[in-house]
Amino acid sequence: MEIILNGELKQISGRAMEIKKYTFKPDHKFLGTKLVATDTGETAGCGTRIIMMTVGGKPQRPMGGGILSLFFNQHVVGNYLGLEECKKDDEIELTVSFISPCTFEAQLFGEIVI
Repeated sequence: MEIILNGELKQISGRAMEIKKYTFKPDHKFLGTKLVATDTGETAGCGTRIIMMTVGGKPQRPMGGGILSLFFNQHVVGNYLGLEECKKDDEIELTVSFISPCTFEAQLFGEIVI
C-alpha cells in the first residue's frame, strides 16, 4: 500500500542563495519510496536544488552539488528513492537550496512498516 506521508503537501519559501530544511515527521515506521517535488521558480522545478536527504540523521542519496527539483516532478519515472526505514520518532529531512526566490513544495510517498 502506498500512502502520502501525513497526507499533506508541504511548502517552504526562500530567497535566492538561502538554504532551508524541509522535514517530514512520520507517526509510525515508514519506508519512503517516492518523492514528488517542484517549485514556483521562473521555470517550474529550476528554482531549487535538493542538496541532501536524511532519515534519522543518516544521509541517504549522494546528491553532489544538489539535484534540481525538476528531476523529482510528478512525471519523472525515476524518482523512486529506496530510503532506509524511518523509525517512529525519526525525521526524514530534505536540505533545499534556493537558486531564485520561490516556494518549494514536496510530497513523500511510501509504505507503513509493520
